Order: sequence, then C-alpha cells, then structure tokens
Amino acid sequence: MSTEISNARQFTSNQKIVKLVLDIGEQLIMCGGEVSRVEETVMRICTAYGAIKTDVFCISSNMIITSIWDNGDIITQTRRVSGMQRDFHKLELLNVLSRRI
Repeated sequence: MSTEISNARQFTSNQKIVKLVLDIGEQLIMCGGEVSRVEETVMRICTAYGAIKTDVFCISSNMIITSIWDNGDIITQTRRVSGMQRDFHKLELLNVLSRRI
C-alpha cells in the first residue's frame, strides 16, 4: 500500500520535513526523553526549517504535529510511538543533532 501512496502523489518538501521531525521526536520519546522537551524540540526544528507556527501534542505513545508554513501549507501528521528503549546515549546524540539544526 505504501507504494500506491507514494505513486499517487509527490510529497512537498514541508511534508517531508514534518515526517523527519516526527522521526526525531519518536526516537527522543523511545529513548526516554521528557514529553515537554520533545514537544519543544519538535517546535524548534520546524521553526528552523521555516514553519511560521507549529503545535505539538505528545504523550508517551502518540505525537501529533500541525505546522503552518510560509507558502500557506498547513500540515498535520500523527505518529503512534511503540515501545520504550531507554537509551540515554542515543538520547544525547539526538539532542546534539537537534541543537545543530
């Protein structure tokens, strides 16, 4: 089914950014990151890539991001977060990455 979706239309660069931000947020939660810090990190990364406004709601098993972009795109994506691994080394590396962004 994912092949059908990818063939159906091209994703915008902003949609790709939100997907990658969800990937980072998911990994932060899975590695033991605090929910409020994950929300803040996701908002800061979206802003760094040009989002005008970003709303994030995280709990330990779910993330929802809605972002408004300068070209008028309004993008909402949701991610189910499964499992916790408590990997503080990986958490530290993800924090370094987010600071560089």
